[in-house]
Amino acid sequence: MEESVDNITVKEYNYISAFTRLDVETAARAVKDIEKMGGFSEEVSVKIVDLMPRDLEQLRAILNSYKLSPSEDVLNNILNYISSI
Repeated sequence: MEESVDNITVKEYNYISAFTRLDVETAARAVKDIEKMGGFSEEVSVKIVDLMPRDLEQLRAILNSYKLSPSEDVLNNILNYISSI
């Protein structure tokens, strides 16, 4: 029984690791930075960092779900920031 639990744990870890893009410290710093850049709530900033959009269309899709439409400059600044981390 113990061996099967270990196998499950390894599989879960591998699955989660496949989707993890940033370490905890970098992600926390990115959330705070994006909050300041866009004047967004922590919830919105976490979603942006979680999904790491690669272009304006992806970023707008995230923000539209929160009924937000920041300026093009803010969007570009966020995308530039995300691409640098």
